[in-house]
Amino acid sequence: MQNSVLKIGPKDNVSIALTDLHKGERITYSDHVYILTSDVPAKHMFGTQDLSAGDDVVMYGVLVGKARHPIQAGSGFDMNPSPGNIRDRLVTDAAKSGGAARRGGCSPVTAVLDYPEYSAAPGLNFLCTTGTNVECVAAQLRAGANPMYTTGLGTPTGNPIAPVLEISTNSPLAQRMQDIIDIDIDTGAVISGGSTIEEMGDALLERLVEVAIGQLRTKAELLRAG
Repeated sequence: MQNSVLKIGPKDNVSIALTDLHKGERITYSDHVYILTSDVPAKHMFGTQDLSAGDDVVMYGVLVGKARHPIQAGSGFDMNPSPGNIRDRLVTDAAKSGGAARRGGCSPVTAVLDYPEYSAAPGLNFLCTTGTNVECVAAQLRAGANPMYTTGLGTPTGNPIAPVLEISTNSPLAQRMQDIIDIDIDTGAVISGGSTIEEMGDALLERLVEVAIGQLRTKAELLRAG
C-alpha cells in the first residue's frame, strides 16, 4: 500500500492519503506499519505518531502548524477546514500541495524549502508558503521562481516585483474572465481531449519565455495590479 500515501520528509509526523483509506486498513510505508483508526479520504492527512495538543505538525520536512488537540497515530485529522477546501476535499494547503505532487508525474523531488528559502537545486522543489495568494507569490519570487499562477475560480493575482502569468485551468473561466487570464491557450483543452499535457507544457513554456524577454506583458502588468 506504499503508493496509497505520500510522505517526503524523514521527520514528517503526518502522511497524506492519495486514495480513500478505511478504518482498520494496514498501511506499510518505508518499513513502517500504520493501522488506521478512522476513515481517511483521499488528499486528507493522518498522523504517523501520537501527538499532544500544541505539538508541531511537520510535513515535507517543514513546520506546517500545531496540533489543536491530541492526535492518535493512524487517525485522520484536519487543520484548515475552510468551506472551499472542504468542498474540494482538501483540508490544508499542505495537503493541496500533496495533490499537486501526485499530478506532477514522475519528477523526483530535489528539495524542500522553508519560507522563504532560495532554490538552489535544479528540479522539482517544494516550497512552504502561506495559504494566501499574494504572500505565496512573494515567497515564490524570493525563492527565485517565475510564477505561473493557475486558477480554477478566477482569483486575480499579480506582483509589483515580477510579472505573474495567470492561467485558467478550465475553458469556461478562460472565456468568462479574459480581462485577467493571460494565456490565450485554452488549458482546458487537456481536460476535453483537445491537447496533450506535453503539448500544453510546450505552449506554456513558450509564453513564459515571451514574458521573460519582454515580448509579452501580463494582464496584471497592464492593469497595474499587484
